[in-house]
This record gives sequence, C-alpha cells and structure tokens, in this order.
Amino acid sequence: MKRKASGTGTSSSVNESNDIPPPSSSPTMLTEADLNDLPWDPSERKRISEYHPDQRDEIRKQYLIKGPCQPRGHTFPWRIIGNKKRRFNPAWFNQFSDWLEYSVKVDKAFCLCCYLFKDHVSKQGGCDTFVTEGFNSWNKTERLSLHMGSANSLHNKALKKCEEFMKQDDSIAVAIQNKNNFVKNGYQIQSSPSKSTTTRNNTALLVIDMQNDFVLEDAPLRVDGGLAIVPNVVKAVEVARQQGFLVVWVVREHDPMGRDVEVFRRHLYGDGKAKPTSKGSKGAELVDGLIIKEGDYKVVKTRFSAFFATNLHSFLQGAGIDSLVAVGVQTPNCIRQSVFDAVELDYKSVTVIVDATAAATPDVHAANVNDMKNIGVAAPTLKEWCEFSSSNT
Repeated sequence: MKRKASGTGTSSSVNESNDIPPPSSSPTMLTEADLNDLPWDPSERKRISEYHPDQRDEIRKQYLIKGPCQPRGHTFPWRIIGNKKRRFNPAWFNQFSDWLEYSVKVDKAFCLCCYLFKDHVSKQGGCDTFVTEGFNSWNKTERLSLHMGSANSLHNKALKKCEEFMKQDDSIAVAIQNKNNFVKNGYQIQSSPSKSTTTRNNTALLVIDMQNDFVLEDAPLRVDGGLAIVPNVVKAVEVARQQGFLVVWVVREHDPMGRDVEVFRRHLYGDGKAKPTSKGSKGAELVDGLIIKEGDYKVVKTRFSAFFATNLHSFLQGAGIDSLVAVGVQTPNCIRQSVFDAVELDYKSVTVIVDATAAATPDVHAANVNDMKNIGVAAPTLKEWCEFSSSNT
C-alpha cells in the first residue's frame, strides 16, 4: 500500500503530544498494523497518523530499530535528466546516514525521521516531498541538504523528536547499538534473527591472498600493510566460524614456469627467479595463524578477482550464499576486483572489513575503500563487524 498524500488545507497550530491526521474531505479510516509485517519500502508505507493511536509508538519503535531503508547493494537505475544520465548515488547513504531512505519500487528518496514525526509539525515546502511524494531529481543533489535546513527546520524538529523518543525507551538504543549502520539491505522488518539479511547460512567470509609471498617481510610481492593485519584476519576467521559462516580461502597458485601468470609478471618466473606463489612452494602457503579446516572451501585463482575464471560464483550460489565479507590483501587489486565483481553479480550484501584488509600505503587503502563504499559496499571495522555478527545470532 502506497503512502497517501495529505488532503487539502493546512493547520496553523502544532499539537506536540498527539498525532493529527492530515485534513481531508472525508474521514480517515484508522487501521491496526501487523507489527511483524510493516512495509519496509518507503513508498509502500501508510502515514503514521493513519494507524491506530495505540500502535503508533510501537510502529515508530520498529522503524527506528531497523533504521532507514538503505538498499546499498541495489543496482540503481539510470535515467535521462537534462540530456545527461543520472541516478541515485549510494554514497548519499553515507552522507545522510541517519535519515535518507530509498525506494526500489519507485526509484525515489524519502526521509525516515520526517515520516515518523511529520504529523507533529505543520506542512511546509519540501518536507512532504520526502514523506509522501518522494524525491528523484538526481541532478539537484543540493535539495538533500536543503531538506535538512536550519536548526529550526521541520526536518530537524522531526529528527529531535526521534532522539527524544529513543531516550524514552532504552530498548531502542540498545537494539540500534547492536545492529550498527553498515548493513541495511532488508525490505521487510524481521522479528526473528533467523530471517535477518545476514544469517549463519547465507554469509561467506572470503580470505584473500593471505599467503607468505604477499605478507612476510622478505616476500617477493610483499604488501607493506599485510603483516600488520594478520591478527585481525585471524580474529575475523575465528568469529566467522563461531557464527557458522562459510569460510572461503582465496589463494594464488601458479605454474612454476609462469604460463598462467599475468603477462606483466611473467619475468618473475624464469630460471633462478622468485616464482611467487608457485604451486607447492612455501610462498604459496597461508601465513602462520591461518589454517584451512574441515568445512572450509578453497578457491585457486590466477588473476586479481576471486571470480575470474574460477567456480566461486557457482559454488556460492549452490551453497545458498548471498552475503559476502572480504578480508586480506591487497585493497587496490585483489580485494577491489573481487568486491566489484561481487556487486556486479548482485550479491545482496558485500562488506569489506577495513582493518582486516591492507595496501602498500594507508592512503591507497583509504582511497580504494572509499571507491567501494561509493558503490554500496559496507566498510566496518573488525570490532563493528564482530558486534553486528554477534547481535544477529
């Protein structure tokens, strides 16, 4: 059911303690909601004032716990605006993380806090666009900031009411803290952890290229930041196993003669050369602390991406995996290529643990993480990811 636009007429007063249904030419029919089946897509929600008064606070609570509808893994459609191709930019989720929502159904943006508390404040230009109609002028991105407005704007009044509401109910704050903001791909409010968008049986941890020849100090293809992240990678694997996630080891193993290596690296495989990660060599082994165990899966690749010329995608599909978490080295090459391919293959959730991945320099690492975030990839710290994973078991 789509949100209904308010009727004609406005009110010159604001009732701060009660929801006032928008004026209309006919009586508003108040309905009771199934709290376990509240619409998640913003375009399908009824106005809060159309729900029964006894349920409104509980509905607000459910939406605040879930957070804004932000389908970061969605492929946002392009359309022509002013002779140029435009689309919703998922980077806006990071810029306006506490309120911006997106509807896949109608390709429009909405505001969660204004939806929850708009009926407490009078109608004023711009606010209803983000509540009932939806915003899709992707060439006018300044409208997102203008919507927020000054300290006394309708948006900030609604945001303040959200904050006050959460303070009144400690359970909301606890739930939000446990969930974290980096995974928001669901389209239905779930009350059961087993139905969460990131569950034990649909998530895989990809451990990429954590091999001696890429990590050790004297390695021929050493990544400068690789050794420092080993403890965090070990921890990520430990937590993944505790939570029942599939652990996938993605490694390079090359022909000793270099016949399956990229052309630009083949000079390393001649007689007397280092021959990095050649099959059966010490350099191809995982670094100390990382061990393949029964139930894990190993993928051998010969290029940057874990998906290129491998069976990884078909294996993950067969295993029912739709959410991926990546750790390892190095960020601009194998991590980035694998992550971009995962997004192109429409995995529901793709995550890179920022302090369990590394590059030659922190600047290179940060720049590539930012690029991945801009295509909807989540980028939590190890601590944030561990807390989220534990809260969803």
